[in-house]
Amino acid sequence: FALGVCLYEMFCGGRPYDVTRGPRREAPEARAAGENALPEDLRALLHRCVDWEREQRPNAEEVRRLLCAIYEARFGKESPFAEVARTPVEAD
Repeated sequence: FALGVCLYEMFCGGRPYDVTRGPRREAPEARAAGENALPEDLRALLHRCVDWEREQRPNAEEVRRLLCAIYEARFGKESPFAEVARTPVEAD
Protein backbone atom coordinates (compact mmCIF):
# COMPACT_ATOMS: atom_id res chain seq x y z
CA PHE A 1 0.00 0.00 0.00
CA ALA A 2 2.80 2.41 0.90
CA LEU A 3 4.53 1.84 -2.44
CA GLY A 4 1.24 2.56 -4.18
CA VAL A 5 0.76 5.81 -2.26
CA CYS A 6 4.33 6.90 -3.12
CA LEU A 7 3.78 6.14 -6.82
CA TYR A 8 0.42 7.91 -6.72
CA GLU A 9 2.05 11.01 -5.17
CA MET A 10 4.87 11.00 -7.75
CA PHE A 11 2.56 10.74 -10.76
CA CYS A 12 -0.46 12.69 -9.49
CA GLY A 13 1.10 15.30 -7.20
CA GLY A 14 -0.96 14.37 -4.15
CA ARG A 15 -2.13 11.54 -1.94
CA PRO A 16 -4.96 9.29 -3.05
CA TYR A 17 -6.84 9.56 0.26
CA ASP A 18 -7.26 12.39 2.77
CA VAL A 19 -7.19 9.91 5.65
CA THR A 20 -6.27 6.26 6.00
CA ARG A 21 -8.68 5.56 8.86
CA GLY A 22 -12.39 5.18 9.04
CA PRO A 23 -14.74 3.80 6.42
CA ARG A 24 -12.98 2.58 3.33
CA ARG A 25 -13.74 4.33 0.08
CA GLU A 26 -13.11 3.56 -3.53
CA ALA A 27 -9.68 4.72 -4.66
CA PRO A 28 -9.92 8.02 -6.55
CA GLU A 29 -9.25 8.25 -10.26
CA ALA A 30 -5.54 8.84 -10.85
CA ARG A 31 -4.96 12.16 -12.58
CA ALA A 32 -1.73 14.01 -13.22
CA ALA A 33 -1.21 17.47 -11.83
CA GLY A 34 -1.45 20.17 -14.48
CA GLU A 35 -2.08 19.49 -18.13
CA ASN A 36 -0.22 16.17 -18.41
CA ALA A 37 -2.53 13.23 -19.02
CA LEU A 38 -1.60 9.84 -17.64
CA PRO A 39 -1.89 6.83 -19.94
CA GLU A 40 -4.90 4.61 -19.15
CA ASP A 41 -2.71 1.63 -18.23
CA LEU A 42 -0.75 3.75 -15.74
CA ARG A 43 -3.96 5.11 -14.20
CA ALA A 44 -5.26 1.55 -13.83
CA LEU A 45 -2.02 0.44 -12.16
CA LEU A 46 -2.05 3.36 -9.71
CA HIS A 47 -5.69 2.64 -8.89
CA ARG A 48 -4.83 -1.00 -8.10
CA CYS A 49 -1.79 0.00 -6.03
CA VAL A 50 -3.88 2.05 -3.59
CA ASP A 51 -6.78 -0.40 -3.28
CA TRP A 52 -7.78 -0.99 0.35
CA GLU A 53 -7.92 -4.74 -0.19
CA ARG A 54 -4.47 -6.33 -0.07
CA GLU A 55 -5.48 -9.10 -2.48
CA GLN A 56 -6.30 -6.50 -5.16
CA ARG A 57 -2.91 -4.77 -4.98
CA PRO A 58 0.01 -5.94 -7.13
CA ASN A 59 3.24 -6.98 -5.45
CA ALA A 60 6.46 -5.02 -6.06
CA GLU A 61 7.66 -7.41 -8.80
CA GLU A 62 4.37 -7.03 -10.67
CA VAL A 63 4.51 -3.23 -10.27
CA ARG A 64 8.01 -3.21 -11.79
CA ARG A 65 6.94 -5.46 -14.66
CA LEU A 66 3.83 -3.38 -15.41
CA LEU A 67 5.74 -0.09 -15.22
CA CYS A 68 8.30 -1.51 -17.68
CA ALA A 69 5.49 -2.53 -20.04
CA ILE A 70 3.95 0.95 -19.77
CA TYR A 71 7.35 2.51 -20.49
CA GLU A 72 7.84 0.31 -23.55
CA ALA A 73 4.36 1.12 -24.87
CA ARG A 74 4.88 4.83 -24.29
CA PHE A 75 8.46 5.22 -25.61
CA GLY A 76 8.76 2.30 -28.05
CA LYS A 77 11.83 0.80 -26.43
CA GLU A 78 12.58 -1.49 -23.53
CA SER A 79 12.85 0.10 -20.12
CA PRO A 80 16.39 0.25 -18.72
CA PHE A 81 14.90 -1.47 -15.65
CA ALA A 82 13.29 -4.37 -17.53
CA GLU A 83 15.95 -6.69 -16.12
CA VAL A 84 17.11 -6.06 -12.59
CA ALA A 85 19.67 -8.20 -10.80
CA ARG A 86 18.37 -9.94 -7.69
CA THR A 87 19.74 -8.54 -4.46
CA PRO A 88 20.27 -11.04 -1.65
CA VAL A 89 18.26 -10.20 1.45
CA GLU A 90 20.26 -12.28 3.93
CA ALA A 91 22.30 -10.41 6.50
CA ASP A 92 26.08 -10.80 6.61
